[in-house]
Amino acid sequence: CGRQESVDEPVLLQGTIDKKVTDYPSASAYDETLFQGVNGFAYDMARNLTVTGENYFFSPYSLCEALSILDNAAEGETKRQIEDLLRIPDLMEWNMQMGLYRQEKQSKEAMLTSANSLWVDQQYELCEDVYEKYLPTVEEYYLVQAYQADFKDNAEQTTEQINRWISENTDGMIKNFK
Repeated sequence: CGRQESVDEPVLLQGTIDKKVTDYPSASAYDETLFQGVNGFAYDMARNLTVTGENYFFSPYSLCEALSILDNAAEGETKRQIEDLLRIPDLMEWNMQMGLYRQEKQSKEAMLTSANSLWVDQQYELCEDVYEKYLPTVEEYYLVQAYQADFKDNAEQTTEQINRWISENTDGMIKNFK
């Protein structure tokens, strides 16, 4: 681990595993695990948010996706807590179910779109496991794009780059996410 050379543009990181997309395990049909997990999470969140008596808006699916991406890197107590929260009995099966849901044909009347990226400060050198195991998994099942950028010396420029990525991936619906 060490500090990387400073760069002006974010560097796209990609997994280096020798597998092709078609080599990853995939589910051919849904099971109730995904629906129970996402719906249960949504119910728990809504119940906890109503305690304040204020209005709220959130996307249970997006939060589940973000937590699932994190779960693939988590260990120990953190991993156990995420999997309890989402009711995940088997992470690989969950990943496959999420990937299958993502590929489902969407109607024009009500479409679900989702974009995921990870931004890592370039001062950290990532371990080989990140490139060999984590990135290929989240790239395959969650279509994650991972970048290293200079948060320390170019924080303002990195913020602009992240905001540009968000705007481009939300069709301009979110322009300034600070």
